[in-house]
Amino acid sequence: PISFACSAEYPPGKITGRFRSGIGIAATVIGALAGGGIVAKIGTYRSLWIFGILQAISNLGFLAIAYSGASFPLLLGVIGFDQFAAGLGTAAFTAFLMALCNVQFTATQYALLTSVMAIARVTVGVPAGYVVDSFGWPVFFVISLFAAVPGLAFLRLLVPKKSMPT
Repeated sequence: PISFACSAEYPPGKITGRFRSGIGIAATVIGALAGGGIVAKIGTYRSLWIFGILQAISNLGFLAIAYSGASFPLLLGVIGFDQFAAGLGTAAFTAFLMALCNVQFTATQYALLTSVMAIARVTVGVPAGYVVDSFGWPVFFVISLFAAVPGLAFLRLLVPKKSMPT
């Protein structure tokens, strides 16, 4: 979001300081805490569905900014919602990974699973930059919205809805 915001004519100092470090961290922590409570209440797999959809939808906020131009209130709201959804998703995904681990080997298995999870974060950056350079931010945000579909489809394959445990 920072490189997008800088290219959308927001002053970099205000973005990295006030928005990302302030509202972003607070929203992530609040989202993670709320997500933990929700996971405990409705279950891991239902939470993964709901939070995955919310994370995908959060990209629409950045798309709105791409079309509307620099608006600090809009940017603040979008970053807040995006980071809140990220916190929710992190809580559910952490619970999911822990459920996959054998109690006897929890530390090793969790470390390996989180390492695999980090591969996407590291490998997607360069191709994403090429997409932005070639097609622009609006197309990138639409692609990122639809990029959630395979993950949700894979979740459906892992746990069919009828047998979805809580």
